[in-house]
Amino acid sequence: MELLAKTALAVIVIVAVLSLVYLVEYFLVAPPAPLSEAQADALIIKDLTQHSPSANVSILSSSPSSTYPGSWNIIVRLVYGQNTACPMMTTESFIYPATGFLNTTALYSNYSNGTCRLYISLANASSGVSRIIGLAPLAIDVPYNDSLPGVVNMVNSYGYSNVIANARLYSSLDVSGKNMSDVWLVTYDAPQHNSTYVVVLDTSGNIIYSGTKV
Repeated sequence: MELLAKTALAVIVIVAVLSLVYLVEYFLVAPPAPLSEAQADALIIKDLTQHSPSANVSILSSSPSSTYPGSWNIIVRLVYGQNTACPMMTTESFIYPATGFLNTTALYSNYSNGTCRLYISLANASSGVSRIIGLAPLAIDVPYNDSLPGVVNMVNSYGYSNVIANARLYSSLDVSGKNMSDVWLVTYDAPQHNSTYVVVLDTSGNIIYSGTKV
């Protein structure tokens, strides 16, 4: 009987200690602070950079999640071959940290077997159809996707890896003596051959000018 009483007392003491520990943690230990937008963005960038070291990774947008309070809706751009004649671009969407590093991927452009493909949407990826060109990699892709002879010939003549491309959006640009608003100036250079080709297009993807100089 005495042993049973001692055992019961020991159980009561253990339960009391565990309850005390729980109460101390509940009332005195502060819960982890929610991640700030900058912290969430930095963690996503770090993870993608580790998994895709050859990509140029940048945040496109970040906003509070209405579905998961304390989390962020983050859209990230990954660009492979950023200064090639046909950069490959994808976006990845996260709800972080609610769903961890699970994401949704969208392919915007791709280069394969000598062909450049633009996938802004399957319906609007062809020449002559309205396209929203808001990012430099896509502006570079458009002339090659549309098989513009000057760009295609340059790549075929000098080799894909020997052509360096850059794009810049201008609010105002003089093109052949005419002022243009909100246009992309895309430059293709083959330094080893001292050759340059330029293309001007609007933000809908319509080619306004192409030639060796603006």
